[in-house]
Amino acid sequence: MSYIGPAPNPGQNREVDDISSGFNGGTASFTLQVNGQNVSPGSANAIIVSLGGVIQNPGTDYTVAASTITFTTNPASGLSFFGLVLGQGVDTSQPADASITATKLASPLDLPDNQKIRFGTGNDLSIYHDGSHSYIEDSGTGNLRILTSSTFTVNNAANSANMILATDGGSVDLFHNGTKQCETSANGLAFPSGKGIDFSAQTSSTATGATTSSEVLDHYEEGTWTPTSNVGAITVANAHYVKVGSIVLAQAYVTFPSMSGGAAVEINGYPFTTANTSDFYSAAVNSDANLNTQLCGQFVSTQMLFATENNSKVNVNQLSSRFVVVSVVYSTH
Repeated sequence: MSYIGPAPNPGQNREVDDISSGFNGGTASFTLQVNGQNVSPGSANAIIVSLGGVIQNPGTDYTVAASTITFTTNPASGLSFFGLVLGQGVDTSQPADASITATKLASPLDLPDNQKIRFGTGNDLSIYHDGSHSYIEDSGTGNLRILTSSTFTVNNAANSANMILATDGGSVDLFHNGTKQCETSANGLAFPSGKGIDFSAQTSSTATGATTSSEVLDHYEEGTWTPTSNVGAITVANAHYVKVGSIVLAQAYVTFPSMSGGAAVEINGYPFTTANTSDFYSAAVNSDANLNTQLCGQFVSTQMLFATENNSKVNVNQLSSRFVVVSVVYSTH
């Protein structure tokens, strides 16, 4: 067992080997032994010393450091010696709170494999190494938080100091400067609104006049949508969309009813509002051999007006009882 300071000498009193043969009037320090083995009394008060038949005063006539006794006055040649190391009882006491400082501990503090440092009344948090891997094990109530030391606040309600927040049975959240950037979810990695994958470390466009407005991929979504038209009921099949960042691809197979008139034909109900209200986009492929032109579309909000490739509006007479495959790519910002 290890001790802070000299080890106690429990058990019976022990007579010290005679050191008088070394007395010559010129030497003050001698090694204390019992049966040829060094012995450390612990302090000057733990050994009775007699020189020439006179009991010496501990701390005044001699001092003890480990197994070395040093006399204040060098013992003269011919003086007799007697020493008795006193057996000690081992007293235990509980140190006061916060009384053991770092200077009293070994540096570094080494623990063997599978020996744990545990924290909490119920040993809620353990840190250890099992010989192959290192572990921080949280088995208590509440969350495991890794906080920045510069802004550390216990139970910080705003969580402004969080770096990593791991919720038992829930998500693991990552923070930057106190703001959550992403979290794990049942489906993978999830981002809060406005956050995403930042590509700013990549090389921006070098095209003349090009200006980069964002390098964050902040959205992915796919699903179905329900096209409608200003001409009345239309038959819809396979209406799907995919949104990656600000780009939307919306597709549908649309059949128009029998109709007549000169009104321009619209498709409404697109899943996201376009950012552009004037440009023309490739919007549809004619699937009816009787309509010999490439259809295009002009967006306004979530509405698309059919037009021909020469920018002429397409009216109801032209699409009566016909079908088109609508395939639109547009930007939301």
